[in-house]
Amino acid sequence: TGETAKGGDNGLELHEFFECLVMLGLQKANPKFGSVGHNASVEYPLPGCLDTLLKQSLLKNAKRDKLALVKAALTTDSAVVTVISQVKPRLQKPFDAIGANGVRKLFGATVITMEMFNQALMDRNVTRDVVVKPTPAVTGDVLPEVHSNLSWLDAKGAFVTCQSGTGGQE
Repeated sequence: TGETAKGGDNGLELHEFFECLVMLGLQKANPKFGSVGHNASVEYPLPGCLDTLLKQSLLKNAKRDKLALVKAALTTDSAVVTVISQVKPRLQKPFDAIGANGVRKLFGATVITMEMFNQALMDRNVTRDVVVKPTPAVTGDVLPEVHSNLSWLDAKGAFVTCQSGTGGQE
């Protein structure tokens, strides 16, 4: 029709991502496919070439999430467990307030969604570039300022990492 191709929605959806993986697997295993004389068949067909791409390239080189290791270390450190048990009652009230806006309960306990969690962090100006001036425990003591630039994506990743589903402490 002579029209210029129009761009999509500028967002990669899950099915589009899977389609891209399939095409990459096929092309990487069969680099000559599609060129002159190599249009009829492939040497390494699907699903084998996709399996090879996933096992030898994609999953092997995938970024490992260190946040899960940090969480595991913190939940086993006795000093951290002691502090969390002392602070938890003070955090329960704000947690319940955030969850009060939602409709989800699990075994009678308040549950907050990732969106509710991120909105609460944005409302409190946590997910932005900020310098925090800690209040010292001893009057007259001067503590250094702490720079934080927690992103929305960082908060989302932390939320997902903490959803292990064991122990009821998530």
